[in-house]
Amino acid sequence: MRALALAGLFAASCGGPSGVLVVSSWGVGPVASLMVETIVNGGAPTAQVLPGPMESPYRLLIKSPSDLPLVVHVVARDPMRDVADGELGLTPAAGQILKVALQLEPIPMAVCGDGKLDNGEECDDGNREERDDCTAACTCARCGDGVVHLFTSGMPSGSCPAADLEECDDGNNVAGDGCSPTCKRE
Repeated sequence: MRALALAGLFAASCGGPSGVLVVSSWGVGPVASLMVETIVNGGAPTAQVLPGPMESPYRLLIKSPSDLPLVVHVVARDPMRDVADGELGLTPAAGQILKVALQLEPIPMAVCGDGKLDNGEECDDGNREERDDCTAACTCARCGDGVVHLFTSGMPSGSCPAADLEECDDGNNVAGDGCSPTCKRE
C-alpha cells in the first residue's frame, strides 16, 4: 500500500486528520502508472503521477481538509496511452477517514475511419480513403504529406483547414524536382 499526500491536502482539526482511502480497481491488467488528480472545494486541480507497474486493486490514501468537497480522478496508463479512468466526489468530516471503492472504466482505443473524432486524431470523416480531406491515418490532408489530395469528401472531418486539391505530392516541399512546394506539376 502506498500513501499519497498531495500538497495542500492536509487537515489540522481538533478531531484529527480527515481523508479518503481510495481502493482503485480496473480490468485491463497491470498498468505502467496511475495519474491521480484531486480538487478540493472547487479549487485548482493538483495532479501526481505514481509510477508502476501496478496491479489492480491499488490503494492510496488522500489526506483532505475536513468538511470540504473533494473530487478524486484516477487514470490508469500503460506505456502508450490512458487505458482506464474513474472519478468520485465526497466530503470527509473532521477526523473521518472514508474508505471508498473506485472502479476505473476502460477507455476505448481510437479507431481511425469510424466517423468519431478520438484523442490523437486530427480528423475522422468515416472512411479510410487516402485522397480526400482526411487521410487514412486520420490526419488532415496537406501539401508535402506524400498523398495526392484529389477531392473533398463532403463529410465533416474534424478540425482540418480547407486544403487545396493537388496535382502532385512527392512528400517534400523542394522546388525543381517535378512537384512544386505548392503541389503543382513543374
